[in-house]
Amino acid sequence: MLKKLAKKAWYKVSKHPPAIVRANILVGLLPKPLAVRIWAPLLTGSKSPSHWRRFWSRQLNLYYYSRSEEQIRQLNRELVWGSIAGRKWHQLRSSLYTDSKTLLTNRGHFVSEVSKFSDKHPQSREVVEIGTGHGLFLELFYSKLSRIERFIGLDINAVQIDNNRERENTWPKPGVCMCRSA
Repeated sequence: MLKKLAKKAWYKVSKHPPAIVRANILVGLLPKPLAVRIWAPLLTGSKSPSHWRRFWSRQLNLYYYSRSEEQIRQLNRELVWGSIAGRKWHQLRSSLYTDSKTLLTNRGHFVSEVSKFSDKHPQSREVVEIGTGHGLFLELFYSKLSRIERFIGLDINAVQIDNNRERENTWPKPGVCMCRSA
């Protein structure tokens, strides 16, 4: 009976469950670099979480999923793709696709569709990849679409773009541009 009264009183004061309110308070106190360090191993699966990491990851998840769509997009840009977590994720993925044959096995259908489109529309001279990440997919397009003159990769992770720029200097023809998007 007392529990029901407390619950009823709580929801008169707040529209969110107590766990979400607690998470918002705790995550608000957590410095951003620490939040990124907690989230990065969880996204990449590189570490099994300790007790305190599980606690904080639960708080971060409650905080994350209680946000609006716009706030979630902002969190993704700041805490995931534009941070060390995003770099670690791309490193993990690029180790799976070390050669274009493996990448082609998983993405070959899309490459063939873009190739068909390119054949039907010879005036198309550019390929733009948004969220280029490790750049392997753009590199695959580069090797398969000889008629395309310019390849542009956009990503929000500045370090990832720098890594791709170093790799693009080894490609045999000019026309590759890696850019950081805001």
